[in-house]
Order: sequence, then C-alpha cells, then structure tokens
Amino acid sequence: MAASGKLWKARGKCFCDYLFLPVKPGRPAIILELKKGRSCEEALNQIKNRGYMQRAEKYGSILLVGISYDEKKHHSCRIEEWRADSRKRGQL
Repeated sequence: MAASGKLWKARGKCFCDYLFLPVKPGRPAIILELKKGRSCEEALNQIKNRGYMQRAEKYGSILLVGISYDEKKHHSCRIEEWRADSRKRGQL
C-alpha cells in the first residue's frame, strides 16, 4: 500500500500525527491519528473535525485510521474510508 510512500509528521494543533501519501496512482492516502488514554473514535473525530482530509484530497480515496492505547500497551484501532470525489464515508 502506501507504506513505501512519503511520511510527513508534525505535532501540535491543526496537524495530523502521520500522513502517508501513495507513490503509485490509484492507492489511498492514509491519515493516522494516535490517542493515549482516549478512544479510537475520538481520534477519528479529530481527523474529521479539523479537516485533515483536505491535505490528501487529490489522491481520491483516503483511509482514516484512529488508534488508541493506554499505559499497559492495550491498543484498539478503527479505520474508515473517505472518498474526496463523492464525500462518501464508510467503515472498514
């Protein structure tokens, strides 16, 4: 997938934790948000509420990935697909 793509990382307001941009056409971009001590749904809501998808709209299909973890290293993950062309969203 886009794992061999470019990696952009920034911390702070108005930036996602990770943005993977595909090298090959037709592959989805990936926006990844991490949350410690919060839910993966909160991570997905942050992606949507702050409009992080705008940075990758030209790639068409975008996978929104929310990952939560706690002090004991328990993880949960939720992935949604977002399409720029139709503004449709779906859970994967």
